[in-house]
Amino acid sequence: MGNFFDLDAWREQQRIAGINRKITDLQGDIEDYETAKQEVETAKTDCGSEKDAWQETSGKMSDRQVKKTGTFEGEMAESLEGYISDAEEENSTAIGKVESLVSCLETQIDAIDTRISELNSEIISLRNQI
Repeated sequence: MGNFFDLDAWREQQRIAGINRKITDLQGDIEDYETAKQEVETAKTDCGSEKDAWQETSGKMSDRQVKKTGTFEGEMAESLEGYISDAEEENSTAIGKVESLVSCLETQIDAIDTRISELNSEIISLRNQI
């Protein structure tokens, strides 16, 4: 009967070792997700900062007057005013797209957080099996 006890103990050790390997793998996955999350957060911060700077510059540009009586008048002033108007519209569109990108990055961060929580739950479940 001693052999059965030894075999049972060996099987239990193997089962626990297998669970520990799974836990180690999941912890590695969590580290990978944490790294990815930091990269996405950095991209989000950078995009937000660039958008803010862009908005500030765009606001300064829209405050400028091209037509000035006695100084800048005529066809060239009309043409420059059109260019500025077009540039303001393009900037506004680009700023909106960057805001959309920032929102998508936030959604990605939330998805990564969800996955990390799922992996932590798996680890807890595995530890409860030991």
